[in-house]
Amino acid sequence: MADITLTDNSSLSADASVFDTSVMGKTPSSVLHFLAADVIGALNQPLDQVVINSASIGFNYQPAFSVGGGSSIFTAGGGFTGEMDLYKPAAPGTPNPLFQNDLYGTDIEMHSNYYMALSFQLSASASGVVSSGAFLIEPEASATASAKLYLPFPPDDAGKYPTLKFSIESLCSAFQLPSTTEAIASLPVGSVFTYDAQGTVGFQAQVDLLAAVNPTSTLGFSATHGPITVTAGPSVTLGGGFSLSGEFQVRMLRTGANTVQLGYYKKKGSSFNIAFDASAGVDVTVGGYDVIAKLYGLLGDSGQLSADWLKENIPDSVAGDVQAAYQSAVQTKLSIAIDAECDTSITDQAAFVWSFDRSVMQADAEQLFDKAIAADLSGLLVKTALPAGITRVSSVLDRVVDQRHTFTFNFLGLYDYATVQDASLETNVKTSEDGQVVITNTATLTRLNATVTPFVKGDQLRKVLVEDFVATVGYSSSVASFAPQLNASYTYFNAKSRAGKADLLVFVETAELISGSTTPEADWAALLSSGASSQAASLLAALTYDNTAAIRLFLDEGMNPRGVTDYIAVGRDATAKTPGLGLDPSYFAALENDTKWNALVDAGAAANFYGVLGVDKISPPQWARVAYAWTQHILDWSSAMHSASQALQNIRQYVAQNPGLQPDEAGFVLRRQNFANQLKTAVGKAPFFDNPLGILTIFLAAPPTTKEVDIKYAGQTKSYS
Repeated sequence: MADITLTDNSSLSADASVFDTSVMGKTPSSVLHFLAADVIGALNQPLDQVVINSASIGFNYQPAFSVGGGSSIFTAGGGFTGEMDLYKPAAPGTPNPLFQNDLYGTDIEMHSNYYMALSFQLSASASGVVSSGAFLIEPEASATASAKLYLPFPPDDAGKYPTLKFSIESLCSAFQLPSTTEAIASLPVGSVFTYDAQGTVGFQAQVDLLAAVNPTSTLGFSATHGPITVTAGPSVTLGGGFSLSGEFQVRMLRTGANTVQLGYYKKKGSSFNIAFDASAGVDVTVGGYDVIAKLYGLLGDSGQLSADWLKENIPDSVAGDVQAAYQSAVQTKLSIAIDAECDTSITDQAAFVWSFDRSVMQADAEQLFDKAIAADLSGLLVKTALPAGITRVSSVLDRVVDQRHTFTFNFLGLYDYATVQDASLETNVKTSEDGQVVITNTATLTRLNATVTPFVKGDQLRKVLVEDFVATVGYSSSVASFAPQLNASYTYFNAKSRAGKADLLVFVETAELISGSTTPEADWAALLSSGASSQAASLLAALTYDNTAAIRLFLDEGMNPRGVTDYIAVGRDATAKTPGLGLDPSYFAALENDTKWNALVDAGAAANFYGVLGVDKISPPQWARVAYAWTQHILDWSSAMHSASQALQNIRQYVAQNPGLQPDEAGFVLRRQNFANQLKTAVGKAPFFDNPLGILTIFLAAPPTTKEVDIKYAGQTKSYS
């Protein structure tokens, strides 16, 4: 046996005996100094009688010592601080997890055991090999890793627990980075070893990402033009080398005499990112002109462009750009999918977890087990069945094939062209920061502020999509379809990384307005009245309009163009009802009262407008300036929508009076161009689409065919329709 000197901030000290074959036993003249004054005096107390001020006590350990793990050599002690923890079990019959505030997932039940834990910060030794990293994690150069060993201490047959000193000696004797089967076998059942690091896990695998199941049938008719969003596309298979980066915890749990669980977890609140290793032969099984044809084929039979035609008419550079953007979208979407599936604020799932039962494992399984704990997971990340004795408990690569992680392809700017072939000649493709594929032209790229940047910003993409909504609705009836059919969809998405209760309240009130139900308020009442901290949250609201419903956005029940007064009423109603706008009572009253509203409208100039509101005409408060801007938006948008309605009615009448029209007929083209201009004007007059006001304006303008709202907050997801 070897001795370690134990000291604390009192004048007391004691010697602890550890196995001389242990890592710490091999370190001569070891001193473990607790950064507290009440530890040494409690050494002879049983664990259930230990009374110390803190269950977590920091310490300094001298001298430094080396410890190996995986394929790396680390240094612990010396100038690095460690920590020792005492975990007391709860009362019998109550849940008793080891990790009360688990950042990583899986609960580990303590039962009647006391647990002691010893942890060290680690630094890579200059002589160590760190190319692969300990436990497969290659740490970032600036990041500090840490290792922690938890040992259970059950009562004996007489119900007595061991002393604090015995527990410390056992813990120091057992501390190591278990990278061999023998090291794991030496730990008692119930032991947990964790290794924390910010870095990268590399692996070889094959991943199938299903882009869609029903490509084009929802568009309503075959010849559709307009800025269309289609959640469909060519299936993608990725194979080769990948790297997964983020804040990890490797966790080894000895669950039984012959069973071990090995897991890779993501720290709650952090993010995972996946990257392709081009040198390892990653393959995206779509490419060049073939993928362009497939993407435009999503528009229906009129959009089916052959790869041969595209090759003759589109430069090779465009095909290369499409391929690069598509691969980038796959990488981004896969990162988001993996990150979502490992989000422990939503689920207790880890990135990868395997269970090993050595009582039934044969040589092939033993070999995989040896490789896994020594930093090689390649044999476990396969699509085929694993050998007997190895169970894949959880793999994020299996979960991301779920339909929730489909691609979205956004076709923007198509209404500027008479045919899909014309549009394809100016094809530009970008990837949004949230993994969508944006297929558009140069002019629309300028609107997206993405002519140079590799990614389209999500908020800018949503703004352009929403601005083009009106054009989408109308244009499908004006090109190549002489039995006008309107089909449209409107999606509003708002995601916040740090959402508080005020943000949740806006989400809930928006869901109530669209769903027409008080269920959202009941579902979220407890959280709204609690002291829940800010966290990631999102609101997704979607409206769809079939032909009958979409026509009502422009025409009244008598199939006549809707009037300006009608649209103004819609704008006033939406502005008054939209949550989170912070309307001043004076302006809110004007939205609700015709007389007060007319007084504001008749005021004319801004100064007169402020006078009607009763505020300073020269230096009005901010809310009054906003109220003036909103009023002008409502008036301008209403007039433009009325003009677009008249232009649409003009097309409908012309088609009815001239059967057998062709798309290039002069009269039709003239009316089509006029309609396009009116739609663009309406879009330009509606800059209030960046918050729920936009979707509520459309919702109140005409009831949709379908509606759905999803709220995610505090680990819960609720849907309303």
